[in-house]
Amino acid sequence: MRHLEMLIVAAGALASLLFGRSDHDAEAPQTAVHSDTVLLGDISRATAEFSRRMRNRITVHNGMVLISDIPELKEINGFPMSVPWSISCGAYFGLSLTFGSGTSQEGGIIDVEISQAPLTESQCREIVPDLGKEIAALLK
Repeated sequence: MRHLEMLIVAAGALASLLFGRSDHDAEAPQTAVHSDTVLLGDISRATAEFSRRMRNRITVHNGMVLISDIPELKEINGFPMSVPWSISCGAYFGLSLTFGSGTSQEGGIIDVEISQAPLTESQCREIVPDLGKEIAALLK
């Protein structure tokens, strides 16, 4: 039995090295949610911060929309300027942008998470139009 326990510990350590995860990493999303929840107390600051995050992940170059889907993977997805997009905002899934058409199972869309913090309907009604206006200007 002791040998099995040692194998499990070794496998966990190897997975942490390979995938860059630790117990500390598991706490990071909760800390970010808490920070964003506090930030949402000042809607102007929250909108500015969410806009900054969006601009860090979405750029336009040579007529293409370039999207960093998961920054840790250093992967860029490119779409034509005419790409459909939408903004989702709410209490359950936070704030995210979706680019492309189809379903995630079909591989035709990219979701860009801006915040996992729960937002109220009132907060969404203030933030979504501002972010939408910025995306529309970027894709002109």
